[in-house]
Amino acid sequence: MTSIFGLIASQSLIVPHDANATAHNIRSSETLFRLGLLSSLIGTIAFVFLGRELYRLLKNVNATRASLMVVLVFSILSVSSLLPGSNAIAFCQKSSA
Repeated sequence: MTSIFGLIASQSLIVPHDANATAHNIRSSETLFRLGLLSSLIGTIAFVFLGRELYRLLKNVNATRASLMVVLVFSILSVSSLLPGSNAIAFCQKSSA
């Protein structure tokens, strides 16, 4: 639930192909932007703990599949962490130019 808020909050501030408008939106709604980042961070941490607890629960049933689930959880986290980062990097490059 917190990740959904973080996604909606950050996407409502981003104006595609207009770094100046995006920067203005973030500056004018700094609290919303920070709350969106915080909620995304909380959702990511909760997802890591969910994977850890599911591993502890399922390792006695099938250790191989429980380990595979942990690998999938961390691969999902790595891909999902790259997407917002690429937007932030592109935004920083456009605003500095």
